[in-house]
Amino acid sequence: MKKSRSSPRPKWPKTDPPTSWDRVDVGEHGEGVRLDRWLSDQPLGLSRSRWQKLIDAERVRVNGKGCPARHRLSEGDVIQYSIPPVEEVDLTPDPRVPFGIVYEDDELAVIAKPAGVVVHPGAGRRTATLVHGLLARLDSLSEVGGRARPGIVHRLDADTSGLLVVAKTDRAYKGLQDQLRDRSLGRVYLALSWGAPRAAQGVIDAPLDRDPKERRRRAVIEGGRQARTHYRVEELRCGIARLQLRLETGRTHQIRAHLSHLGHPIFGDGLYHGDRRQIGGISPPLRPRVLRALAGLSRQALHAHRLHFVHPGSGEAMDFLEPWPQDMARAWACLDLPSAESG
Repeated sequence: MKKSRSSPRPKWPKTDPPTSWDRVDVGEHGEGVRLDRWLSDQPLGLSRSRWQKLIDAERVRVNGKGCPARHRLSEGDVIQYSIPPVEEVDLTPDPRVPFGIVYEDDELAVIAKPAGVVVHPGAGRRTATLVHGLLARLDSLSEVGGRARPGIVHRLDADTSGLLVVAKTDRAYKGLQDQLRDRSLGRVYLALSWGAPRAAQGVIDAPLDRDPKERRRRAVIEGGRQARTHYRVEELRCGIARLQLRLETGRTHQIRAHLSHLGHPIFGDGLYHGDRRQIGGISPPLRPRVLRALAGLSRQALHAHRLHFVHPGSGEAMDFLEPWPQDMARAWACLDLPSAESG
C-alpha cells in the first residue's frame, strides 16, 4: 500500500518560525495587480522590496498558499502575512576586510571590491562584510539606505569583483540614488562566457524574476521586472568569449541570468551552469586548455570594470576604471593558442 504524500511544508528558518499571521483582504481595486505592488500600496509601513523579501521567504500567503511576487491578485483574495521581528546587526568595524580605495573625498568613495567579499550583512553573512571594512577605514557613511547598509548605493555579488561607489553623506546617497534611477550612473563589466551570441553586439531585453526551480537564481520570466543589458563581443578564444557589458537596469544577478538565458553562461558560474558541464560544447582538442583555465577560477569570471557618474556635490563628471583581476587575466591568457596551434 502506497503512503500518501503530504504537501511540502514551508521552509521557515528554524530559529524564527512565524508564530502569528495578520490578514488583509483584496478589494476591487486590487484586481489584476501584482502581489508585491499591491502590498506596498497598503498602509502597512513596508516598502515593495521588503515585501518581495517576505514573499521569497514564504511569509506571505494568498488564499492559504505561497505565491511569487509577480502573482496577479483577484478581488476577494485573502492575504496572510507574518513579519518577523527586526534583528539587531553587529556593525563592529573590521579593518581585516580586504578592499581598495580608488578615490575618496568628503562625500563619497569609490571602492575596488575583491571577489569573495559580501557587500553588506544579511542572512548569509553577519560579519566580515564590506560594510564592516568601510566602517573601519572611512570616517563617515550615510545611513539613509538603512542601518545595516550604511553608504551602500549599489551592490556587487559576493564573487563579482570590481568597482562600486559608497556614500559618506546623505546628500551624496540621495544624489547617487537619483542617478541610478534615471540610469545616468554608468556601470560597465568585463566577463568571460561559454561561447558568444551570434551578433557581435546587441541588447538583451528580457524581464527577470526569481527562478521557480531554484530560489537562489534569477530567470527570464514573463511579467518579471524589466531588465536590459547591452553587450559587445571583444574576442573569442578556444570557444570562450571575452565580453564587455553595460547595465541599463540593475537587477539581482542581471548579467549572469541574461547570459545564461542566451545559452552562454559566465565562465566559472556554477549557479547558472557555467562550470565544466559546458565542456561538451568545446572542440575536443581545445578542452584540456579550457579546463585548465577553468581550474584557475574559484568564482564566476565577472568584473565591474568601469564606473562613471556626476559628483552629487561638485557636479563634476567622474570616471573610474579597474583593470582585470589576476585570476581572470590568467584564465584568459591560458586560452591564448600559439599561432601554429591556432592556424
